[in-house]
Amino acid sequence: MEVKTEGVSQESKSPSVRARLRKRSGLIAEVLLLAPWQERIQAGNLVRQTGLSAGLVSRLLHRLASLKLLEIKGAGPNRYYQIVDPGGLLDLWGAEEVPPPPTGLYVWTRSPKDLIQKFALLDKVSEHWALGGAAAANVYAPTLTVIPEPTVWFDARVPAERVAHAIGGEIVDKGANLWLWQSEQNVALTHAALGRPLGAVAMESGELRIVTRSRAYIETLKENRRSAEIARNLREKILSYAN
Repeated sequence: MEVKTEGVSQESKSPSVRARLRKRSGLIAEVLLLAPWQERIQAGNLVRQTGLSAGLVSRLLHRLASLKLLEIKGAGPNRYYQIVDPGGLLDLWGAEEVPPPPTGLYVWTRSPKDLIQKFALLDKVSEHWALGGAAAANVYAPTLTVIPEPTVWFDARVPAERVAHAIGGEIVDKGANLWLWQSEQNVALTHAALGRPLGAVAMESGELRIVTRSRAYIETLKENRRSAEIARNLREKILSYAN
């Protein structure tokens, strides 16, 4: 994997290019990467899909265009953008996004698959949760035969202790077998959706709430070395879909 950051250091230091692809601003990258290849993307649609201000969306789009990740076409109300380098956009987002500190949980379980089955209990607390990180990436791009230690995004309004209790676990400093991510505004959950993963991690309902492919990729980049192969395989899949 090669993260393209060369152009970033050469950017102008004017306020118009200071917005980074992190937290809520990262939704710009996520929405762009969810769009069909060569789709005409208008700023107004991105404002509606991300909840960002029109000014911030404009600054982010012009920054990405200056890095030659997007092309600006047309003018005035007919102006639109097209992705020309999805790999570069994915890598820039991966370089700039900063996940929140994880909370370690220990849940007694017979196996990693059994632990995944317990996630159905989370719905009793809140439906705002999703599998993320390397475990999510391994669903999209099956690489490891053993389910990676799972990370779950959960509604930031719910105390971590309540989440742990719901699945029969406890918060621990060492020996965690499940990691919990929570962040203001629940940005990572904005585009999470139910999917049908492969049998190794399927829940009894047949569906698993999971973050998008691109978000799973950038989260996996931040994990340990064992996740590098999963990230590489998922990146190849994302770019094959984009093209």
